[in-house]
Amino acid sequence: MSIRPAHYGIQVEFRTFLDYYNYCENTPVLKPELPLVAYRGYHTTAEPARRLDKLAQEWDALCAKQSARCLPVPRTW
Repeated sequence: MSIRPAHYGIQVEFRTFLDYYNYCENTPVLKPELPLVAYRGYHTTAEPARRLDKLAQEWDALCAKQSARCLPVPRTW
């Protein structure tokens, strides 16, 4: 995806090491108060993407109904 982002309908915003460093400083691992949908360094250019927090909620709800082991989405993405 980083080699041909337009092919996947995304626009990458990381251009320098400092961009990546700032991203790493602002993840829920270091700042648990941040939402799951915090800045990820890219955005979609095609149709609006489904929100990550909504996808995580749907997955967690599905997991809760499974009899087999199903792990919830980690909150430290």
